[in-house]
Amino acid sequence: MAFSWRTQKKLTYLGIAVTILILTAASFIFSGNSKETCFDGQKNQNEEKVDCGGKCNPCPYNLSEPVALWARFFKESEKGNTYDLAAFIKNPNSNWGSDNLSYSFKLFSKDNVLIIEKRGKTFLNPGGQFIIFENSVNAQKAEPYRAAITIEPVKNWQYVKNDSGPRFLITKNKFDRQSSSLEIEVKNNSEFDARDVYLIAELIDKNGNVFAVSETKINSINSEEKAEAFFTWQTIFSNEPAQVEIMSRINLMDANL
Repeated sequence: MAFSWRTQKKLTYLGIAVTILILTAASFIFSGNSKETCFDGQKNQNEEKVDCGGKCNPCPYNLSEPVALWARFFKESEKGNTYDLAAFIKNPNSNWGSDNLSYSFKLFSKDNVLIIEKRGKTFLNPGGQFIIFENSVNAQKAEPYRAAITIEPVKNWQYVKNDSGPRFLITKNKFDRQSSSLEIEVKNNSEFDARDVYLIAELIDKNGNVFAVSETKINSINSEEKAEAFFTWQTIFSNEPAQVEIMSRINLMDANL
């Protein structure tokens, strides 16, 4: 059936009007169904800034940078010139951490000349204290006199509502001086499973000084279960430690925790 030119023109205008009406209705329905969230990249729902404050997590105001309480080096073995480096770090901020903490270890000679620099990254849990550890750092032919660590300013602070973390109980602690090894058994006393559990062992002498540090990792340990962990050193110590301290931590910024 053929339409006249005038009829075709009217049908064209009608089609355009119907299309506009449909698009307008769809836009209204879509906007009506969209929900304001703390992850929409917009400042809404009484937020102080984009996606923080108000109904969202607090904005990162007045946070303090993590501080190093001490940094030390330990000769890895009697042969060679490699060293283990350790630094004791404190995060003064409750409920705030980061999954990307950059740091730089430095070894200096007695004349305060830089021998070697070792860069690395780790995670920073809210509050608490922990040890950053680097092993087998080659000082070349120089003799280190002093160790230092520089922590870069945190760029991506993350808010953690529950910063208590898992609870681990050391159920066995056996040090063997002949093999310079430490065997421990860890029980997960938490209500949830844990993975990538980092463990640091400190060997302490009778004067309360740390004379060796080592790190190991348990890939996973389920709730109420136990797992063994081992630490080793390449040097034979003249005396057994008067005290052994074990520190544990997992990344609380991990969404899959």
